[in-house]
Amino acid sequence: MTTTLSQGPAREPATARRIAAEQADLERLQLEHVRERLLRAGAAAGDDPAAVDAAFREAVAAFAGAPVRAFVPVLVERAVREQLWGARRPGRT
Repeated sequence: MTTTLSQGPAREPATARRIAAEQADLERLQLEHVRERLLRAGAAAGDDPAAVDAAFREAVAAFAGAPVRAFVPVLVERAVREQLWGARRPGRT
């Protein structure tokens, strides 16, 4: 099969969109895992799940415009743990 120059660029945007969609799906999955960990840690610390969830949503919103997305889940988890528990951080469960 021969590929011409006109075929190459037509495929690139579709490939880039697919990759971006896959990365967004992965980030959503990672964030859901972070949320679950935080809710478990909050329950272990006796915190209201609504407060933990609100802090999680606030942190996610704070990173919404971040140009580099790879570390957003880690940064969200750290931000929530620091906001809610500071020095009395409950262990990861």
